Amino acid sequence: MPITAYQLQQRKHHLGSSDVAALFGLNKFANAYDVWLEKTGQLAEAPGNEAQALGNEFETVILARAEKELGPLRRNQYRSAQRLGLPLGSNIDAIVVETGRPVEAKTSGIWWPVEETWGEPGTDQVPDRVLIQSQVHLICTDTDLCHAPKMGWGMRQDLYEVPRDDDMVKQICDYAAAWWQRHVVEGQAPDGVPKLDTVKRCLRQTGKAVDVPGKLIEKWRRAVKLAGRVDKLKDAAQAAVLAALGDAEIGTCDLGTVTYLETYRKGHVVEPKMGRTIRWKEKKAGS
Repeated sequence: MPITAYQLQQRKHHLGSSDVAALFGLNKFANAYDVWLEKTGQLAEAPGNEAQALGNEFETVILARAEKELGPLRRNQYRSAQRLGLPLGSNIDAIVVETGRPVEAKTSGIWWPVEETWGEPGTDQVPDRVLIQSQVHLICTDTDLCHAPKMGWGMRQDLYEVPRDDDMVKQICDYAAAWWQRHVVEGQAPDGVPKLDTVKRCLRQTGKAVDVPGKLIEKWRRAVKLAGRVDKLKDAAQAAVLAALGDAEIGTCDLGTVTYLETYRKGHVVEPKMGRTIRWKEKKAGS
């Protein structure tokens, strides 16, 4: 469910579980530079989007199902590690009333295959990003186990159990404290560059001008030109394949088959203007 205005304010003063995952390179939506921009107040609030809205709706269903196994839950809970002198805080999806253990609800592969791997239900074999997030929740709640219900393909839901790992907890605590001191308190920017969606949210001063290295501008211009050429080549190649198909549904050759009018999946090529989707299927060795 959406976090509250209070939770939004608290996020500026600590590292959350997703932030820590980003610091360790395990958050595909953000990196350390993105986290630094947010914590130092250089970003406008992120606008909501359809994906977030759907995520909130699925979370409600996941927690309702999990409650049948875990017992009553307190939803949308905030806990911090200030008692430990650490800049860590967690917006937790839910906490089990009886045990105080955190619950981290996830979706994975509902609409299409994903790269991350989940192990056998009931184990702690979760993706690294979930492992890190779970450990942060355990630090902030001072508990021994994090429940991780995951909804996947076919709306199937499985429950994973992530125990507290003291070695990992120490690593997270030490790194988070050092990172916060260096990059937030002292204000030193991390290495690298932020994600494009993040840097577009940077607060700007009207009329302010700064020197920008010319090589960055030139690199950007070359990339724009190259992307344009690649798009043209891709469009021309796809048009040639579709023209070769004519009114056929399937094309064959010694390498495999190509079809159109299929549902989009990762790795497929989509051409909305022509109303067709091409999906390449390679032949297996020996077939």
